Amino acid sequence: MTLQMNLKRLFSIACLVSLAACSAHKTVQPSSAYVVSAQSARGDSVMTVSSKGLYDVPFSLTYRKVANKSLFNIGQLSLTYGYQYGEQDHRDQSVFNSYAKKYGQFSDQNSTESMHVFSLPEGEYEFYGMFIEQDYEEAEWTMVSDFSFKFTVVPGKTSYIGNLVLTTKVIGNNDYIVESSLSRQNRAKDDKAILTELFPATDVNEVIISSDIARDNGVNIVRRHYGRERSLGRGWTD
Repeated sequence: MTLQMNLKRLFSIACLVSLAACSAHKTVQPSSAYVVSAQSARGDSVMTVSSKGLYDVPFSLTYRKVANKSLFNIGQLSLTYGYQYGEQDHRDQSVFNSYAKKYGQFSDQNSTESMHVFSLPEGEYEFYGMFIEQDYEEAEWTMVSDFSFKFTVVPGKTSYIGNLVLTTKVIGNNDYIVESSLSRQNRAKDDKAILTELFPATDVNEVIISSDIARDNGVNIVRRHYGRERSLGRGWTD
């Protein structure tokens, strides 16, 4: 077998492993009857996202197990597909997170709130990267992968892992340079009330509050994401 064939085979295996890892978490949809199973080897994580600034930017977070930081030990969680609340029925599964367009794309007055509930096998994880998904502005985007927001998944339990605040803006007049600011805070009291509306069978008194939230108090991840328009090859300039 030639070297080129070996490389192709290794690349194919790597892709399969990566794709399998990316499907590690399972999104939990709003349900009046859903409860996490005490016999399960998986646990649920709950977080909310407060998005401000640009609208319709499809951000994803990448996560991995802390004990093994292999390139292929990753998954990604789309912040676009959370359940929006505040204006419509919380149990309407067709209601997804999207920015209000009332103030225009570049206004810092755009804001939205969404909740994300997902299950994972037990263990200690971290959000370590963030990227803009490739369909935004019909461009290819660079990825940020140099931070750590940890969270622990407890089997048969529901853990609240915080409220993420994501603020975005463009740099100058360049649509292909987006600056993001990401922080985490404890908003458990308000978020438990939303969890009760979405999952009324969940006992919020049994929800574990992640100690990692307090460790990240005051941490603000400010990064720039560079895009390059596919059709014209423009972008990636500052």
